[in-house]
Amino acid sequence: STVTKEREHIELQLQSYFDHFAQGASRSETAKPNREPLRFAADLELGKAGYKQIQLMDAFMLGRGNELWALIPDILRIGHDIDPVSFMHWKPSTDESDYPESIRRYRREQNKSFAQKLLNPNLCSQGLRARLLATHKHGANKIEVKASEDDGTAIYWVLCQLFHPISREYRRTLEADLAKMHTQFRSGNPKPALDLLRCKVQEALDVAARIKWDVVAIPLINTLETRDPKFAVALGDYRDKPIDPDDSCVELDQLVSTVKEVIDQCDEARKDWEERAARNAGKKDDYTSSLERRIKALEASKPTNTTNPKGLRGQETGTCMKPKCGRVIKPWKPGWKLCSTCLLKTIEGKVPITLTDGTTWTPHQARCSLGEMKALKVAAVKKVKIGKKAKKQPKGARISKRPHSDTETPGGEDVDAEEEAEQRIVRFSAGTERLYDELQRASTGKRAKK
Repeated sequence: STVTKEREHIELQLQSYFDHFAQGASRSETAKPNREPLRFAADLELGKAGYKQIQLMDAFMLGRGNELWALIPDILRIGHDIDPVSFMHWKPSTDESDYPESIRRYRREQNKSFAQKLLNPNLCSQGLRARLLATHKHGANKIEVKASEDDGTAIYWVLCQLFHPISREYRRTLEADLAKMHTQFRSGNPKPALDLLRCKVQEALDVAARIKWDVVAIPLINTLETRDPKFAVALGDYRDKPIDPDDSCVELDQLVSTVKEVIDQCDEARKDWEERAARNAGKKDDYTSSLERRIKALEASKPTNTTNPKGLRGQETGTCMKPKCGRVIKPWKPGWKLCSTCLLKTIEGKVPITLTDGTTWTPHQARCSLGEMKALKVAAVKKVKIGKKAKKQPKGARISKRPHSDTETPGGEDVDAEEEAEQRIVRFSAGTERLYDELQRASTGKRAKK
């Protein structure tokens, strides 16, 4: 009805006046605007969320012109005006005479109201309240400060000093984080990474961090140019832009603004940010390629002797691989796994042994290696004599003098007297043996008659 519409119109005008008049607005098209409540960051007392708390306080101040108009300039300056030499936030004066007389009464009332909001038991724990109101020494000069429970700006200043790290160590950490930010833009939607980058750049501006252009900005430009040709056109002038490449935080902030503009243009053109990730899913990034090159270099530098890992490239000595031995074998060649002492013990013991690499070394292999050592005139085995057990030749046996070889032994020679004789013995069947004996006797008789 007409009365209802008129009522809504009057309500909107009242909201426009009380909520936006101090902000310069004269009309509100919607209902009462949403205002952020005052709250503390989750990890504030751990000393890791000071900058987040400053952002929350800035958001709380939006739309509070009618109730905190005399404090807003001081509160905003406390959070963002930092002296990098003394390591201190800007501190407002506690002397009322330093402020214009026309606003002293309003400022005193608003300051007390702001302090009550900060120390509200529903927001501030007893431990945190005690820390905020205690006496502390701040900054490089160790200035002693104690905030009054009715001074909201002083309490907020102490909060920033206690929980917003601005030391040299923290600035180095921030610089390292910025140097790795370009990896966040390699794939996917760049907007979340851009929001995080803008927060870190603003924090670097606040603490006067010295940002190196070639460490932070150039990798970021190179990464973004692979995402879309628009970045190459828009960011081309930024490669040699900073006057001082070792202190370029201001120029980095300008670069981030340009990146945001290009991302907005790509979004208007409905760019598919996942396209590159799908196309390059099978490709390797620079980091992976560098790791593969390092692995190949390490493999190339590994010892060439795989049978004896301790015998390195170019060395003439090896090490005995029998457990609890480790004697040096000199001279040495690939394939020799035991020293002369262990070879003799293996031959005499007639029992295979297990080496440190898990392989088994038999008495037969020991004889072969010992023979090779003697052939190369190894000093330790020159006078070693290997006893051979002669096998009795059975009656009627025939000796074959055909040469033979064994592919399982080094050099193709088999010198194990226990497993094979140096000459092969061939047996005949029973009938053939009788015939052979008769022929031999007949031949012996003929020679006797002659």
